[in-house]
Amino acid sequence: MKDFFSPYITEEDVLAFLSVKQVVNDTDKPGLEALAVNNLDDQEYDPVQGNATSDLERPTESFGSKWQGKFQVMPGYQGKAKLLLWEHNLLSEAFISVMACPGLCLLSVRIECKKQLLMSLLNPLNKIWTQSEWDEEYMSYTYRLSGLLCDDQFMKTVHLLVKSFEEIKGSKIEHSTGTQEKCSPTSIANYQHSSTFLQLMLTLLLRILHFIHMAWTDQSAYDLPEIIRRAKLMSTMEIFTFLPETNSLPDNDGVDAIRVDAIGTRLREIRETGYNVIGLCANVGRSFFELDSSLFIHALVADISFMEFDHLGKFIELTFIPLVRCCPRECWDKWVLLLLESLFFYCERNFRYAWLSLIHEGRAKVPDFFGDLYGPEDKLKKLEVELVLKFTRSVSLLLRVLASKELNSGLPDLNCPKSDLKSISSSSLMGYLLLHNCFGRFSMYLFGCLVDHQATMEALPFFHALIRLAVATDDERLKQFILNEMLPTIVRFSDRSPQSGISRLRSELSSSNEVSSMDDVVCLGQEIYKVYLHNQVTMTNGEM
Repeated sequence: MKDFFSPYITEEDVLAFLSVKQVVNDTDKPGLEALAVNNLDDQEYDPVQGNATSDLERPTESFGSKWQGKFQVMPGYQGKAKLLLWEHNLLSEAFISVMACPGLCLLSVRIECKKQLLMSLLNPLNKIWTQSEWDEEYMSYTYRLSGLLCDDQFMKTVHLLVKSFEEIKGSKIEHSTGTQEKCSPTSIANYQHSSTFLQLMLTLLLRILHFIHMAWTDQSAYDLPEIIRRAKLMSTMEIFTFLPETNSLPDNDGVDAIRVDAIGTRLREIRETGYNVIGLCANVGRSFFELDSSLFIHALVADISFMEFDHLGKFIELTFIPLVRCCPRECWDKWVLLLLESLFFYCERNFRYAWLSLIHEGRAKVPDFFGDLYGPEDKLKKLEVELVLKFTRSVSLLLRVLASKELNSGLPDLNCPKSDLKSISSSSLMGYLLLHNCFGRFSMYLFGCLVDHQATMEALPFFHALIRLAVATDDERLKQFILNEMLPTIVRFSDRSPQSGISRLRSELSSSNEVSSMDDVVCLGQEIYKVYLHNQVTMTNGEM
């Protein structure tokens, strides 16, 4: 199959290419609305049937001589699953080519608009992932993933496809983000098309991300070939960002090092670019949050339980934070609440134990969430600490956003009259999340016990917000956390005893930010002391 990534593709070439196999069809408004995500699984998809007699093998009248034979089914693509793979590559290359086509403004006029053309490609791509033959051949068991992961053509096209999503980001649909009341009839039509486009693109992206995430399940350690296991390891460059003195990889043992690096790069970039695309889409406006949240949230959080710290940290920064920051108040229950519940459950179960064992035993005993690290024991220990710190900073950055003024206009001051979480929750995301017990059991291990100065500085607004809510609502759970965990941790913050695990770790991680963070933590302690005194007075009056 000829490579379509040439920059010299003409408008006529693209039109001819897209006329094959009815790739472009039913682009009228009712047809587009019928492409809703929740209907994709029910729609039939007929791949190329047969081989020598395939419609794709016979050039259409639109083809010039240079396109003769371009669409011939390759000998290796026999059987429905293989034909689906062949068509996936074909449609993906078509999408990428349309995105890169230099004569796009003329093309838009001739076939209504570029957006409709791209949607007509996204629809069959989505359908391919729902076919039972595709699932059975490539997705039903972990060991079957190698059929796609080791297919260089497939991985190359998927990589470029996701990159093209990032290029689209909000720029091609941001003109449609206004409210319908302010839109002209043409703008309203564009708004509806944008919602459908967004839905189709994100659905396909989430399917691809789930496929990539599956390579990190527990079973994958035994089921995937050696070249994929090596590709999943942190690269030398990634390790170098944590430990500059480290510059060695494990022995190749006959494994193709160049191919391992190529596969690893694609896995990493598909994953991170995908996270970024979702975050960029959240910035588009209401069109994102008016999608079916139940389908998207399930897809977003389905794989969190087996994500490594490094992966989930990037997921938080690139996807969670933009989504939380941009989510309208009326959508908190459908988007933010369900999203964060899964994240904090993960933190309570895995992250808490990582800090607990790191502080008290000197090692973060959660190897499954570090990946297959390699190297001398002392380097492994340092790398584990750095990975835990990096994830802690990502979580703290999210906590800072949750406590931001923009999302908490109704957060009461310390001297405000008493209130309750329900009334506060109408204009405070912090109050809303606490009302629905989103955080689970609070623990200072969620904040790394203030060991890391950078993470501490990021989390301080969250601590202050908790104190204000505790004072305003007299919430017993909050007061117990503040008095029994937060305050003792702050008292130990200045403990320089060598016997203290927290002190030992902090001294190892000391930085120029230590003085400023010390001052800010002291101010936090003073606020907590006010809550403590109030609690004592209340208890005394109760006894009297």
